[in-house]
Parts: sequence; C-alpha cells; structure tokens
Amino acid sequence: MDLINRTPFSPFVFEALDIEGDRSTVIALRGTFRIQSQSVLIPIANQRPCIIADRYSDKPGCSVLISESDLVPIKHKIDVFINGNAVASAGVAKQQWECGLSIGGNTRLSLSVTGPRQWVYGMLTGWQLSRPDSTKIVSLDYSNCFGGVVVEPGGTRLSFEENPIGCGFTTRSLRRSNRESVRAPQIETPSEPINEIERNYRPVCFAPIPKAWPQRLKMAGTYDDNWIKDRWPNWPHDFDATYFNAAHPDLQLDDLNPDEKFLISGMHENGQVTFRLPAYEIFAEVRDEFGTSDVVMHCDTVDIDMSKMEVGLVWRGVDLRMAPVTRVSLSISGEGVRFHAG
Repeated sequence: MDLINRTPFSPFVFEALDIEGDRSTVIALRGTFRIQSQSVLIPIANQRPCIIADRYSDKPGCSVLISESDLVPIKHKIDVFINGNAVASAGVAKQQWECGLSIGGNTRLSLSVTGPRQWVYGMLTGWQLSRPDSTKIVSLDYSNCFGGVVVEPGGTRLSFEENPIGCGFTTRSLRRSNRESVRAPQIETPSEPINEIERNYRPVCFAPIPKAWPQRLKMAGTYDDNWIKDRWPNWPHDFDATYFNAAHPDLQLDDLNPDEKFLISGMHENGQVTFRLPAYEIFAEVRDEFGTSDVVMHCDTVDIDMSKMEVGLVWRGVDLRMAPVTRVSLSISGEGVRFHAG
C-alpha cells in the first residue's frame, strides 16, 4: 500500500474489524504541538510518531498507564488526557491546592491535591487522617488516588479493582490486626473529600484509565460459551464501542470547537496555562481496485503533557470498503472547522 502524507504529522494505517466482523481500514494521524500560553498551539519540528502500544511506567497492568495506544478502530467521543504533575504556584510548598481543566469557560474536572499524609491509629482516637506535609509537587496519576492491594491476616490478597495501583484501601480485619500507619491518597475531588478510613472512594484523575479496569471492562461485552460458539473471534453482541474511550467520563467530549480556550490550573508554577487548538481540517483519499473515495478525519484525542508542555492531537478516519486499499493520501487545510468524534 502506498501512503502519501501531505501533512507535517505522523500517520499510521491499519486494518480492524467492526462489531459485525467486517474489515475496515483505519487511518490515524498524530500531531504534536508546543504549548505557548495565551496562544494557538504550534507544531514541534520533530513530530512524534503514533503510539502503537499502551505505555506503562513499569510492568503493564501493575503500574501507571502513561499513554493509551492510538491503534483503536473508532472513538465515539473525544478523549482528553493530562499527564504531568500538580505544581504549587510560585514554587512555594503547600499542604493542599486545587488543579483543574476548563474548556470554553466550562470546568470539565477539578481535583484537590495534598502533600503526603497517612491514616494513623491512636488508642483514644482510633484511625485519624494526619495533616498533610507541605510539598511543591504531586504526581497526577492513579497511584496517588484511592485504591490499592492489601494482604489480609490469613494471606488472602484483595484488590480495589477500580484502581489496584492506588493507596488508602484497607479492610476491617486488616485494620484490627495491624495498627501501622497507612498511606492515604493525595488526590481527591472537592465534592468528596477523603476523611473516613472505613469508606471506599471513587478514584478520579486526568490520566487515562487502563482497559482491564472495570470502569472500561464492563463495556467490553460478554465472553461466555455462547460467544465462543456463535461469535468468536468477533466482538460479542453486547460490546459497547465506548470501551475504546480511555479518559475519565468528565473528560470525554461530544464535540469541540478549535477556537475554544483550554485553561489548566494548578499544574504549573506560574499559575494558569491557557492555549487554543489549531483550526486544522484533515482529509484522506483512499484508493482500491474500484476507484477512490474521501474519508473525513475526526479529531478524537487531545493528549496534554504538562511535563513537556506539549499537546498531542489524533485525527482518525475509517474506510469501510472490503476491497484491499492500495493507496492512502493525506492532506491538510488551515480553515476553521469543528472537531467532533466519529
């Protein structure tokens, strides 16, 4: 297959199966941009390639998911991720502050972060949450949210399935048998502050959610004997394509105007960071033995990396024809368009 790329960005073309088992050609295009506060994003000189596999900080499934793969067949909503740290303003250590993301003047997600803190046991007071230490930086990933894995006195291993890499999760039997301090979460929502060791809390973060966690896995459908008999190797009948969206639900958008302003707070020592998306339109022309057709490319991923001060945008298009594709041509226009999920 010939690939003609008339854009400055990095393409990847692959085949996928839809829910009925029909083959399609998927075109992904990743553009990487530098954040300059108060201005439109600027493409970097050396564009980064598409992400072809999920990237973890350590062992896959047992560590922080840093980047979700771009190789998904479709996204019905626009994923917005933020990787990086919560950073105290002016470099002055604090016990607690808020960080958040607003798009077009609407707050999409707001979190409260704290310095290190613990659940501490006292004979008279029982389990109490300590005052947080002052800090300048908190990693904004699920390891600092409520969750984790514990081993009970009898050796039974229990996991908080919605976030097995987090902290603060305990059980009654473990609290009765072990009075050692327990690391408490440093990320919480202002509407649901963490203040009771007996409770389980909803883990919320700006980072992507791994595919195997129940928040997403419940969308993947039923894999039972009937599936093996009637559907394998295709998706089950109750498969929901929203499985392919990895962002927290508050960061999954139906559409997005490129002239809307992104405002990020609490993640840079200079305070707020704002930028606007570039008003690009991406076109794909696909050829097979029967001729050519146009495929509209939708921007369905906004991947913000505050540590690098970069934003990755991913455009995706799907060609549903069964004939083998012999050529894909990509082009770009700078006219203002409306980004929306496919």
